[in-house]
Amino acid sequence: MFRPDLFAGQRVLITGGGSGLGRMMAERLVGLGAAVELWGRRGPVLAEAAAALGAQATWQVVDIKDAEAVERAADAMWQAGRPATHLINNAAGNFVSRTEDLSPRGIRAITDIVFHGTLQVTQALGKRWIAAGKGGHAVLSITTTWGRTGAPFVIPSAMSKAAVDAMTKSLAVEWGRYGIRLNAIAPGTIPTDGMYARLRPGDNDPTAKAAAANPMRRVGTAGDIGDLAAFLLAPSWINGETIALDGGNWMQSGGGFKDFFAWGDAEWAEARDRIRARNAADKAQRG
Repeated sequence: MFRPDLFAGQRVLITGGGSGLGRMMAERLVGLGAAVELWGRRGPVLAEAAAALGAQATWQVVDIKDAEAVERAADAMWQAGRPATHLINNAAGNFVSRTEDLSPRGIRAITDIVFHGTLQVTQALGKRWIAAGKGGHAVLSITTTWGRTGAPFVIPSAMSKAAVDAMTKSLAVEWGRYGIRLNAIAPGTIPTDGMYARLRPGDNDPTAKAAAANPMRRVGTAGDIGDLAAFLLAPSWINGETIALDGGNWMQSGGGFKDFFAWGDAEWAEARDRIRARNAADKAQRG
């Protein structure tokens, strides 16, 4: 089904599209004829990704936590004659922490992006699609397997991703009559630098460990997530589904992170220092 012109004439908005899973999916969709618009908070990262993707890619610096910024960015797309036909809710935030150590600011750093930001972008595009009355749109959200199973040490993420799963199912029913489908992918370990920095700080070889523990003895690839994203965005009757893409690992691991039960105060302090250093580096890129 992956013919080169599968998404010809379509434009996919990808939040968090400049790096990681967002960029992987963007590369696959451009290869299938789509135009893409990348949103994120780091302008240099977005510019580099768009340049690598070529003339089919545009970008805007958008903090999806800010509902007014989301509306302005959506307006800019429509006014520039490049309205989105599909949406990938990929932007997220996460880090490991004992729940008793979380500050209100740390909780909001996750929930404001994953919970509020995802809904704000989905609503901004959905109401424009409904007003246009044409149908043929699809929303794909990236969730997690621990949104389904729960997981220790990532509580704000688990709660927020479970909410995105509920949004997917709820709007699949509410908006199906408008020709808008909503589905989600819950990926397992698909190595990205940012993921390891915040979820496996200090781990010397997290990819090898994840592969050894997986039922299929490997981790995910850009091809895995890119192909499934293309399949779910392409016209079909699939609606309201969340598909785990992790080699079956969620059925044996229950969300992971259980190894952190062995950590004491010293290990958690070191992890916090590493995560803060990565966050400071990302903030410096945003200027």
